Amino acid sequence: MSRIANTLNNHPTESIVVGVDGSSPSRAAIRWSMHRAAATGCSVILAHIVEDYLTVPPEHIEADIQQTGNAFLQAELDFAHLIEHRVPVTTLLLQGDPLEQLAAASEHMIMVAVGTHKTGFVQGRVFGSKFIQLAARASSPVAFIPNSSTRRRGGVVVGVGDAVEGQATIRFAAAEAARADHELTIVHCWEAPRTTNIRTPEEQSEAAQFAALLSETVLADAKAIAHQAQPELLVRTRSVHRTPAEGLIDASAAASLLIIGRSHRNASLPGTVGSTVHDVLLNLGGPTVVIHDTLPTRRRTFAHKMRDIAAPR
Repeated sequence: MSRIANTLNNHPTESIVVGVDGSSPSRAAIRWSMHRAAATGCSVILAHIVEDYLTVPPEHIEADIQQTGNAFLQAELDFAHLIEHRVPVTTLLLQGDPLEQLAAASEHMIMVAVGTHKTGFVQGRVFGSKFIQLAARASSPVAFIPNSSTRRRGGVVVGVGDAVEGQATIRFAAAEAARADHELTIVHCWEAPRTTNIRTPEEQSEAAQFAALLSETVLADAKAIAHQAQPELLVRTRSVHRTPAEGLIDASAAASLLIIGRSHRNASLPGTVGSTVHDVLLNLGGPTVVIHDTLPTRRRTFAHKMRDIAAPR
């Protein structure tokens, strides 16, 4: 059994693992995860990843890395307890590739959370610009948390492309909205078909009308799924005539959470996400969760140099 599994066995509840590197977005991810854990009754694991050296470092360097890492994690633990002192928190010191380590940890967690800069680049040397790949490679939902503004946010927004393929995403969004006592807005974005077969203005108009009608059908199906999952939930729908990424970014500008599903069409391409997920993550306006309802689980193992430090609650 891996160290991460042993760590989770010591917790009475499931956990959110937060990738921490000392940056401002990382602190935002801790803050968001602690609030969510307090509301849902789960625990939090703060994971700090030290990147591998090109060669195996001498033993005294390893000891120095561990000492420095433990001191850093204690500071992050103290910060987390200032936010929600009753949430169980554990720290985890890992060594290896940050992306691989977090993707591996996601197999045992209910969620992975990382902080990002709103322009799409993670601040801090640990995660770099590869963070988008985590949306494709993680087994659990992944929360991307930008440096949040101080303005008040409310409501949950979920983007749908196809109600049937996105059932798990819709149900997750409905549960999130119900838990926070927010309304749920289901958004479907569409564009008029572009084909050489459409030549006259009348044909273009008919094609646009058909696309709009199809959008309303998708939204009706999605709303039925949300109400089936959460009968008392207030659900709104929006049909948006824009590209998916632009429409979702605009619709979620003031939302407390945006939820999107990983494209089924790209599930066969390891390490990639669809263009919509990619573009949304490069233009984050608020907390965004990517759901993997079509991504098959892949078993992974941690790198051999992994340590965990159980911190007192």
